[in-house]
Amino acid sequence: LIFLPPTHLRVAPFGDDDDAGIADFALVDFGIMFRFIEMEEVLQPAVSAYKGWVSLADLRRDPNIALYFSNILQKPVWDNEDFITYFEGHWETWEYNKKSQSVRLRPPEEKLAQLLNSARDVDGIAPIIASAKEEINRLPLPAAAKALIVLAAAPKDTECLDVSRAINRITAQKKLLSSLGSILCAAIDNGSAEIPITDLLDMCDLTTAVGGTNPAADLLQIRQAAQGVAADIVFKQIATGKSALTSSIFARILRLPGAATVDTSLASMSQGIIADVGMELALDLVKHAGAATCPEVASTFATSALLMLDSRQPEPPANEQL
Repeated sequence: LIFLPPTHLRVAPFGDDDDAGIADFALVDFGIMFRFIEMEEVLQPAVSAYKGWVSLADLRRDPNIALYFSNILQKPVWDNEDFITYFEGHWETWEYNKKSQSVRLRPPEEKLAQLLNSARDVDGIAPIIASAKEEINRLPLPAAAKALIVLAAAPKDTECLDVSRAINRITAQKKLLSSLGSILCAAIDNGSAEIPITDLLDMCDLTTAVGGTNPAADLLQIRQAAQGVAADIVFKQIATGKSALTSSIFARILRLPGAATVDTSLASMSQGIIADVGMELALDLVKHAGAATCPEVASTFATSALLMLDSRQPEPPANEQL
């Protein structure tokens, strides 16, 4: 089969060098097409049928695998050592347990995480994310965090890059940020679990850094949406008591988008930490609360600062008191 850009296919004589098309396809007899089946195409459905871990002994007895070796490869089924070598050589797809001598097929999101964890730099991570499908929405949080760290630290100037690398970086930034809400929801199991609040705040900071201080308009919009999702989870975990509100993270919380909408709640919860807040931090929180349009929080810590200031005034001498 010859592909003639942009939209045509036609049958051409094999080896016709004068044809201007692209010969990426060849017709073969249906009766012999099974000879071209690869090992992965046989192993994946066989292992998937077991719904989890499967021992090498069971795998070697599987009828489909036995037929593949006898009819296609025309050789005996591999011994355990051969299967172990294969699975360990394809670690991104398979997880092998030496102790139980069993193997399982990694789900797509776990396979994606394995690939990301093995990548060394932004040019390794970007194409992996750019080519990911819907499994990125279930990407484990540690792998997503690593990818965000790398993308946030990457040089913002892409003019010196070739077209492919530049497109991969931009696509990866948009795709990961667009999927961050789903990734976080999967990590908290839709509210039944929690993420340490400092980790969530770190994710918000990393999100802000992706694309630099002057990102393109579409990237900025995606970035703001991702920040909003992470901020909502922070506010919900604090409100439900799953995460504690402490003086050390209060300023970071006030910098989150949407802090103004929970001003009253934050002011109420701050009553429990006022005793731990010194003068300098109280004034700093007043400044952050003002910038976040949180007047009740600002008033709470301004009052605390004034009380501390009054307590510092020396008591007047007795004659002045009279």
